[in-house]
Amino acid sequence: MLVFLSWSGARSKSVAEVFESWLVQVIQAVEPWISLDIDKGARWSPEIADRLERSKIGIICLTKENLSAPWILFEAGALSKTKDASVCTFLLDIQPADVQQPLGQFQHTTLAKEDIQRLVRTINRALQNSGERSLKDGVLEKAFETNWPTLNEKLDRLSNQRVADEPPQRPDREVLQEILDLSRVQDRRLAKLEHSQAFPRSETFTFTPPVSDVSSGSGLFSAFASKEKDAKKGKKS
Repeated sequence: MLVFLSWSGARSKSVAEVFESWLVQVIQAVEPWISLDIDKGARWSPEIADRLERSKIGIICLTKENLSAPWILFEAGALSKTKDASVCTFLLDIQPADVQQPLGQFQHTTLAKEDIQRLVRTINRALQNSGERSLKDGVLEKAFETNWPTLNEKLDRLSNQRVADEPPQRPDREVLQEILDLSRVQDRRLAKLEHSQAFPRSETFTFTPPVSDVSSGSGLFSAFASKEKDAKKGKKS
């Protein structure tokens, strides 16, 4: 079962990498997956769109630096519209009160051991609900207790790490245009799926509305809709 780890920024990426290696030590049936290095300009691909569609669990790795990052907002929105998917945020150095909408609507997981234990149980239940091999409660608890010290040490170190200067970021206009391009690709993929499986449009899930709708701003994409409008004006001038 796919677990999509969303990140933006150096420390957020480190958190995602920690969870990628740690989760399989606790629940061997999961397949954690980290999105590409978008901050350094790697282009999105059909592979990422496919992973977003197939993921049953999404973990959004949040830090003080990335609470309003466009890619975080987009991936959270895409995951939340995936059928039967569960989405939660992991808060490294912030508290639930620090997380504004639209990310505030998700279940938050903090550094507390009990919180992370609940997250692991949620993942195990998702495995069971998907018909895949989940762990019995006793086995899961033992695996968690065995591996908890390693995770706790790494996350605690990242939480106390001084925030380094971030590398130059891509312009918002370029990022937003890429998000819209990916949305169109995703719409075409889903349209083909509808045709082949012959089920109505109302039962499908799209990640964003067309550009004309994005400009008005709604839901998870309202956070950067106004920036897209500014980008359009700049292009016309």
